[in-house]
Amino acid sequence: MLRDGKQYFYVVFTHSTSSGQAEEFPKIFLTHQPFDSLRSLRASPKSDFIGPFTDGTALKTTLRLLRRIFPYCTCKQAHHNFCLNYHIGKCLGYCCLKNLNPTIKKELSAIYPKNIKAIKNILTGKRESLIKNLEKEMKELGEKGEFEEAIKLRDRIEKLKRIFENAKIIQDTIYQLDSKIDTSLETLKNIFKLAKNSHRIEGYDISNIQGKNAVGAMVVFRNGKPDKNEYRKFKIIFKKTPDDTAMLKEILIRRFNHPEWPYPDLVFIDGGKNQLNAAKRTVPKNTPIISLAKGRNEVFSTTLKKPVPMKKLPDKIKNLIINLDAEAHRFAIRYYRKLHRYAALPKTAF
Repeated sequence: MLRDGKQYFYVVFTHSTSSGQAEEFPKIFLTHQPFDSLRSLRASPKSDFIGPFTDGTALKTTLRLLRRIFPYCTCKQAHHNFCLNYHIGKCLGYCCLKNLNPTIKKELSAIYPKNIKAIKNILTGKRESLIKNLEKEMKELGEKGEFEEAIKLRDRIEKLKRIFENAKIIQDTIYQLDSKIDTSLETLKNIFKLAKNSHRIEGYDISNIQGKNAVGAMVVFRNGKPDKNEYRKFKIIFKKTPDDTAMLKEILIRRFNHPEWPYPDLVFIDGGKNQLNAAKRTVPKNTPIISLAKGRNEVFSTTLKKPVPMKKLPDKIKNLIINLDAEAHRFAIRYYRKLHRYAALPKTAF
């Protein structure tokens, strides 16, 4: 249901141009909003949309690799000379020329749709059937004596199999990493007596010198790893004197005035008992909070009566808390320095 507000990728295969003419050589595009982006993609309502794909990086990598095996055109308009993608083997070349030789066009019209269909089949999970069909076609070419074409097809099949093998290795590695993450989150839940695993943790820190150019930062760890797209920074508005507790309260109020942002499973703050109590009065109920008191090297929690010494925590939980604290501090001080440099510039510079 995509409740966390993310806009996942779809792959668009065009059928016609914006003028309604049939697309001789269909294009492939990526979009977040398939039905709202038809005009910008020059796609008709008849265009095919495959998705959503939750991992945009993996999708782009896959398409990049597939394009080497099954070249296709991404040019937005026809032109007189071969495009750059043709010279690096990612485009058949003739599909985007204005003046296309009829003989070449006929040959290309037989190859190009096969490439598009192959990519569609892979993205929709029809990998095995694609390999079988290509092997069958290779065999038929060999029987006809078209050995050069058969060799080209064989090379394609080998490259394709290699991609699938690499994808399986990557998938297995990701599964192992996910299992380790789940174990860590389960350990965190048990130590601090949380109601559920903390898939989204938000960390907060304040940076200022004597109240000047004071800023706050919010970092997000998703499944134990930083998710920098979700980071937020706040310029302190109300408090102009040194008071980290009041400043923390301000940024938490402002953060939770954004119900459209996904809510955290756990809130982490830099500070001791006072900061924890201030956060407790601000953060929505039933959202657990932990705080790191660096002086005493203890972790306070709204779910425990007594603080937990850092030395008694398992290494993986200790490292998670240290990383949260360091990342929140880094992001806050980076923003503070930016504002400080801006304030120090002479007025004549503007």
